[in-house]
Amino acid sequence: MQKTVEKIQKEFTDERGNQELLVYQILRENLPDSEGVPGCEMYGVQIKKIGEHEEEKQARGLTSSYSEVKEFVKRLADGLVTPVTLLDIVEDYIYLCKRG
Repeated sequence: MQKTVEKIQKEFTDERGNQELLVYQILRENLPDSEGVPGCEMYGVQIKKIGEHEEEKQARGLTSSYSEVKEFVKRLADGLVTPVTLLDIVEDYIYLCKRG
């Protein structure tokens, strides 16, 4: 089961002058024990855009590090990332993490 553990809200004005709200959430999911291997907590992110056209996207199970996902969500919020681009940014993030 997923649980929101922290969120950041950012207001902005879109290109047509409409007030919008972006809600960035850190999601925690407890993975169950499996075949003798203990479960763990995994963190993901969700972005909701609230306004004229509402949107929502999430990326689950990005990391087991709370501090890492917290920094990632802060960067998303600072950049006013919308739900439409979340999965592309997550893909780039994973690629860069693997490169070290």
